[in-house]
Amino acid sequence: MVEAKIKYPDNKSATLLQKIGIDPIAQALRARLLIDNLGPTGFYIAAKEKDDNEKNYFNEFINDEPISLPHKYYAYDGELYSYSLKHALVKISKSIHPTERGGRTLEGFRKYEKFASDPEVSAGVWYSPSGKAGEKTPFDKIFFDSGRLYIFFKTDKNQSIHLDIKINDGFPVKKLLDFFANRASYQSDDPFYYLDNPIEFKGVEDLLFKLKHFTEYSKIQNDPVVYISRRHDKDSRIHNWSEIVSRLAKTAGLKTTENTKSPTNYSNFSVDALIEPEKVEYGYRYMMSRFMKQTGRTQLHLYGCSTTSVVTNPFESGIESLISQPDLSTPSLYSTSRRMSHARSEDKNTDSLNCVTCPFCNQLVDATIENGRIVCPQCKESAPYSKTE
Repeated sequence: MVEAKIKYPDNKSATLLQKIGIDPIAQALRARLLIDNLGPTGFYIAAKEKDDNEKNYFNEFINDEPISLPHKYYAYDGELYSYSLKHALVKISKSIHPTERGGRTLEGFRKYEKFASDPEVSAGVWYSPSGKAGEKTPFDKIFFDSGRLYIFFKTDKNQSIHLDIKINDGFPVKKLLDFFANRASYQSDDPFYYLDNPIEFKGVEDLLFKLKHFTEYSKIQNDPVVYISRRHDKDSRIHNWSEIVSRLAKTAGLKTTENTKSPTNYSNFSVDALIEPEKVEYGYRYMMSRFMKQTGRTQLHLYGCSTTSVVTNPFESGIESLISQPDLSTPSLYSTSRRMSHARSEDKNTDSLNCVTCPFCNQLVDATIENGRIVCPQCKESAPYSKTE
């Protein structure tokens, strides 16, 4: 866990574990682009994205929920958009870096969005596995520790609700996906097969049936663990498959409520709050501080798919921008920057050892391993280190 006053190293790939999942510069740049190009509509979208970004951050990094908040997307000419407007600034595919996993992520998503755009398809599943993020910079030293199971449910002919589920290693996800696709398990051992080949369902009921009966048909005796949230906190919780299925079934029933809900009024947002990085950043810091006060905490654990950080003072902790590109900073479930916030470095000279107690200062930290020595980010003391197999 990263202490609040840590000074980040220069190597940006190595800082992925230490950042706390926020890119205020890119978010501010994106808001300015939206307002400059789309006027009042752009202001509304920018305000909505700020609101969505903060809600998503609270859900994923503070509460560490296994399932994302639902996102509504709109289909036009076979492509998905985050707003009911056919414009490049809200096109979902623009938020995916073309070289992530050698382009396979983007190509797999393009097939997936075709399903979400097809009036004959009612639901779909797509899986991005754990493993190496790509062969080219900045992905060549990045490793995704956990998988992401993406699901959409159609709510109208051109609207769909999207969410994702964090999948820890150990859950039989290949059996699940083979069951979804009616494939024999021996047909492919490629972990990226379902990144390339999303799965379509003609009826929502077909997907819900398979979700409910997966363990029975696969002869899995226990209720498998999907994800452990807040795993280093007093509020840690194990999320089993039966719970995930129950929550997905409720999300599938959002059609009526989503379509009748009144639009949110964002008139209380100022332009400066959207386009100035410091004010964008302050929104997150204030949210952390308020949560700590409300729950009586002196430390706040921030979680991602694989990262864990500790903040003791939200108004002093460092926040670093790694990919300051507006296209990649959307609150889209599929954006590259979102996935990069839950990754660890595979730099051969720099690594991390998470959640260890420093023998010098007795603090629980994410220690840095550099050139054969383990270094405490709190007290800066170090000791020889060798990895045991």
